[in-house]
Amino acid sequence: MTGPLWQATRDLHHNAETHPLARAMIDATITRQAWADWLHAHWTIQLALDPHLPLAVRRADALALDLLDLLPIEGRASPAAAEFTATLTDPVAIFGAAYLTIGAHRRGGRVIDKALRKAGRDLPSRHTAFDDGPAAEAFVRQLRERPELAPGARRAFAALTDVMDEIAARGDVQVEARS
Repeated sequence: MTGPLWQATRDLHHNAETHPLARAMIDATITRQAWADWLHAHWTIQLALDPHLPLAVRRADALALDLLDLLPIEGRASPAAAEFTATLTDPVAIFGAAYLTIGAHRRGGRVIDKALRKAGRDLPSRHTAFDDGPAAEAFVRQLRERPELAPGARRAFAALTDVMDEIAARGDVQVEARS
């Protein structure tokens, strides 16, 4: 991903990608509980973002269906995600966060989904598929060229790293045996 917004968040992007929870996702060793907690945090954030976003990129419904598919395991609420959603009150915060969440679902989410499938892991990832992929890509491209969104995107990266820290602190990042 290139563009002014990517450049302004490169350090935080690297920190997020190398987090133990992110590594467990990429390695397809994430536990079902940690996956449920991760999706629940994203769902919390998307519920706040979606009313401000084009229909083609709204993700709360898809995240809800992924959480439904995980039952009886329930995602636990994330204080960091709830605290972050309270800050989504202006265009810089909203669209900076959308740059991260929609871009993450569209790009990183597909990488994680592919890794999970290759490893034979049955973890729902409906939220990574967009009915109108070109429209979703156009939306992310439009945002990434807006350097004025950098403060919002940086806060979103920090918040999602805090969410990962919460999940890791619960002890749910152990390596789960692959099937």
